[in-house]
Amino acid sequence: MLYPRFMSARSLLRLAVVAATSLLAAPRAQAEEAWKTYSEKSGARFERRDVAGSSYPELRATKEVPLSPAQVLEAVWASVSDLTSTKDHKKKLLRSGPDEVVVYQQISVAIVTDRDYTVRIWRTPPASDGTVEVRYQIANELGPAPDPKYTRLQAIRGAWTIAPLPSGGTRLRYLAYSEAGGSVPAAFARGAQRDRFDSDFLGVVGRLPQPVPAAGRAPEGGPAPDAK
Repeated sequence: MLYPRFMSARSLLRLAVVAATSLLAAPRAQAEEAWKTYSEKSGARFERRDVAGSSYPELRATKEVPLSPAQVLEAVWASVSDLTSTKDHKKKLLRSGPDEVVVYQQISVAIVTDRDYTVRIWRTPPASDGTVEVRYQIANELGPAPDPKYTRLQAIRGAWTIAPLPSGGTRLRYLAYSEAGGSVPAAFARGAQRDRFDSDFLGVVGRLPQPVPAAGRAPEGGPAPDAK
């Protein structure tokens, strides 16, 4: 998932990165802080803003795609509810439903103590304008008791917002905030954190279905239709 799933543990930096991308029960308003663009690529805009009382920023990515909200929602839900485990990242499904999953995760980390946490992921009913959110938030109370072999993460929250556009397309927006926990210094992690966040967002965009070309038009990179 584009949330804690991205918490790869190949290095100390990757741990901190993960802590920033992981999967907002309702993003907390930061009216006093403006979003600042730090990158634009592949048609997406990437922004950050400070969070009061924290050394970690909140990150946001936005892209408009020529697909229906239903198509985008299906791809996002498949990504965030992916339970594939790896050598360094073990997952255990604790609860599953059509609109909610609860997952316990353990992350093996080089140098520092391994991490663990439980996360709840759910999707909201469509709003009056058709907007749907896929949210995630730390939910350690729904998982196993703390294990002294692990440092338990306490701050993970995020949301994918899927909003219909008048054109028939969709605005996809991803907002994430989390902290690495333990002794990982935020100042050491922020640059790598942003890079990983960007990669995670574009990874989900890459999993979206390709738009069907209009009649008479060739797919991008394909041969032109025969002239009549």
